[in-house]
Amino acid sequence: MKCYAYLRISSYGQAEKGDSIDGQKRFINKWATDNGHEIVRWFIDESASAFKIKPRKEFDLMINKIETRDFEGDAVNAVVVYNLSRIFRNLTVQCAVMDKLEASGIRLISATEGLPENYPDSRLFASMLGMVNEHQSAKNAETVRDRLYDTAEKGYFTGGTLPFGYKSVEVEGETSKRRKSLVIDKEELITVQMIFDLAHRGTNGKPMGVKSIAKHLNDNNLLKRGRKWTKNAISNMLQNTIYIGERVFGKNSKEYNKRAPITTKCPAIISKELFNNVRTGVKSRNLKNRNNSSIRSKHKLTGILKCGLCGSNMVIMKGKSGKYSYYDCGKKIRYGKGTCKCTPVRKEVVEKHVTDYILNNVITVQSIIKNYHEIKLVLNSINLVSTQKMTAISKSIETNKEKVHRILGKVADGTLDPTEITNKFINTTTATINKLEIELETLKRSPTLPIKRFGETQAKLLQIGLTKLFREGTDEEVKVALLELLKEVRVYPKKKLFLKGHKIAPVFMASKTKMGTDFSVPIPVSNWRRDRDLNPRYATNVCRFSRPVLSTTQPSLRKCGE
Repeated sequence: MKCYAYLRISSYGQAEKGDSIDGQKRFINKWATDNGHEIVRWFIDESASAFKIKPRKEFDLMINKIETRDFEGDAVNAVVVYNLSRIFRNLTVQCAVMDKLEASGIRLISATEGLPENYPDSRLFASMLGMVNEHQSAKNAETVRDRLYDTAEKGYFTGGTLPFGYKSVEVEGETSKRRKSLVIDKEELITVQMIFDLAHRGTNGKPMGVKSIAKHLNDNNLLKRGRKWTKNAISNMLQNTIYIGERVFGKNSKEYNKRAPITTKCPAIISKELFNNVRTGVKSRNLKNRNNSSIRSKHKLTGILKCGLCGSNMVIMKGKSGKYSYYDCGKKIRYGKGTCKCTPVRKEVVEKHVTDYILNNVITVQSIIKNYHEIKLVLNSINLVSTQKMTAISKSIETNKEKVHRILGKVADGTLDPTEITNKFINTTTATINKLEIELETLKRSPTLPIKRFGETQAKLLQIGLTKLFREGTDEEVKVALLELLKEVRVYPKKKLFLKGHKIAPVFMASKTKMGTDFSVPIPVSNWRRDRDLNPRYATNVCRFSRPVLSTTQPSLRKCGE
């Protein structure tokens, strides 16, 4: 009888235990010689699972040849395997394949398990073996999973693809067995830091998207272990907490595995602050996020300039000749002229008025120093009120604790019975104490000024640097600075502009400025945005400047009210 032979191992460990390809082949050759059969072709899959329903190249080729009768010679009568577990560990798949073999008139033979000659009995016996094999496969998977969880809980590397930026080294385990641990790969470290830096502030202060980062790396021949970077690889890296020292194991576990994911410590490559800023930025720049689409635009005031009548974003439109560009009400553009009476404003004119106003009124030395002292006064006032509140709350906590202590003392010495009313009073008072302690802890985190001391010299350097940036920088570079300095600019009838921003922005930028600061990549601005987010209420409500300006299409700038 002419036979196809199928061989499979799923891991190197099986080869070590004696289930190697050579071992299976020797046994099947001996079986064929002893029984007078001929093996006409061998089909061999290495490192392939028989449980998971995934393609197996050689197995699929064998089934295809049988179904198409492509035998390359005399017809084949049977498929022989070392045992059924080599070809199936999933009973559903086993039954489906056996149906295909039966339809083609092909027998399935196990060289070690001796299936009956009679087909019904052979099918029954094979099905029973299939159930046992599937159960054994599930038990093996459970054992492996338990060992991997144990390895992860002990802080060792569980195997698999090494995250870019790391390499594994052998270390001594708790027993004599050697374990693997993750350490930073110094050669890949620089690339990882560059990727996060590009996602945070790009090459000109404006964050880059995952596609642009991948292109930038590939263009500069900074490959991912010999392969080109893809946007998916960059996206996965920017969301992987391993780079802040937190490796999560088991987050993709199946539903039937109820074990919670394990977070283990490993060497961190970037700070948690940078990671959170980047992840928030990536999410905000998602194409589905329409709220920030205007901010992503290259034009200086898109996302900042708003219609004073309806509050919609002003969008860029071309004039009839196509020579000039205008900012016009987005609502009017989308829904028709009757929805808003706002008139368009010339792009270059309004941009010039806004930048001139900032240069002449916001980032002057006098304005920055004045704002600095005003902010300190506001904070001192807030802290004074907080101190008074903390004193009152502390006294209230002590009073309530004394009440509870007295009640418990009377219960302990027998002068008061522990009734339901007594228990209710103790529980209510204890809850009040807990609430007051939480309030006290909140007040202790008083707002502090997230800046270092600075003088007129640094304020002057900032003024010079930003003046040069606004006059000579690209639109994207200028927009990065405008986004930090301004919250919004509203356009009203008769070309009136109303600017609103944060006093703390230029103050913080001045504190970070030093000789040689490159304002084309405004690092101080990015840092200020990060620190501002730590105390948004203080930044947006307490300290902001709001002054009206009159913008016209004429060269001069008239004051409001004239």
